[in-house]
Amino acid sequence: MSKRPLCHLSTLGLVVGLIFFVTTGCCLITFPNYNRLTLKLNAVPDARGLSSNWLPYFNSGGKQDYSIFYDNKSGATNPRRNLPTGFGKRTNLVELAKKLNLTVLVDLLEKTKLDNTLDHEGPFTLFAPTNEAFANRPSYCDNVPLKDLLKYHVTRKVHLSKDLKNNELLWTLLSYRELRMNIYKNGKVLTASGRHIIKPDNMASNGALHILKDVICSVYIGSAVLEINRCPAYSILSKAVNVSGLYSILDDFGPFTVFAPTDEAFNKLPPETLNFLLKNATALRDVLLYHVVPEVWYIAGLEDGQLLKTSQGTKLKVTESAQGVKVNDAMIGLPDAAVSNGVVHSINSVLLPPSYSQEQVVFNKIRPKKI
Repeated sequence: MSKRPLCHLSTLGLVVGLIFFVTTGCCLITFPNYNRLTLKLNAVPDARGLSSNWLPYFNSGGKQDYSIFYDNKSGATNPRRNLPTGFGKRTNLVELAKKLNLTVLVDLLEKTKLDNTLDHEGPFTLFAPTNEAFANRPSYCDNVPLKDLLKYHVTRKVHLSKDLKNNELLWTLLSYRELRMNIYKNGKVLTASGRHIIKPDNMASNGALHILKDVICSVYIGSAVLEINRCPAYSILSKAVNVSGLYSILDDFGPFTVFAPTDEAFNKLPPETLNFLLKNATALRDVLLYHVVPEVWYIAGLEDGQLLKTSQGTKLKVTESAQGVKVNDAMIGLPDAAVSNGVVHSINSVLLPPSYSQEQVVFNKIRPKKI
């Protein structure tokens, strides 16, 4: 019997083995983290698939009222795909954050294990708060699960400042949440969900890093009217919106700014004024539309003396002082609550259009224009 076929098989095996060795070697040279990436492939969540099983790092000191539904889909992206020229050859986003002395952010990424994604996956854009930003975060920030909070600071793909457009929405790693980008003051102020970007376009091997002055804490669930309805401080406003028939408008795509009076603000009105408004949908609608501006204005974009045209047709005047920011005579208390269709600012007084007075409202001498 001829032994030639065995020789052929041996030769074929040698060739296959050589190809496998060369191919694997090339992969390891091209992607130094190839083995790590392969092992972690099924554990990397995509923009829609998140796990809610984690413990918050911050001690909230109170109950959390934050609730989101999650799915469990997973996926991974090519760590070197579609990166603009000029990006760092070796420094990944986590290493870059360390070099920029963003030590609190790095610590939190490590505690939530997100560093295992941001150190080699991508491409991503990381919106990175400073150490001071975390130290000065508002108290309600601690009610948001930490991993959700951090995922909301990361978007898929690379987004450089020169390419961003006003009101552009960027999908984040948090399920169904987008960051809203705004450009104010002739391009001098760029914000991500209202937080000022103070140092943009720091480049890493797997994306870009923009440094933020503040932490993005308002991780919304839905539209302006949904957020108002789920907040106990706005129970009267919520009722007024439904009575006036404005629910569908404030639940629409927008975008717009809502100056939202708290219950304390409504209770400053004489009882007869509030009762009249709640029983007269046309007048109430006119008053509420005076609280809505059909543009997105975060605090960072407002200027002293600025006039904002409302959906009611007349204007609000912005005043800045050491005490804070006012619209007309109402002080903005809790600012910059991002929602899916714009932003909500809490105010401490109800705004009445210029032609109104409380006496006119009570005695029905007003004739609000029809909307």
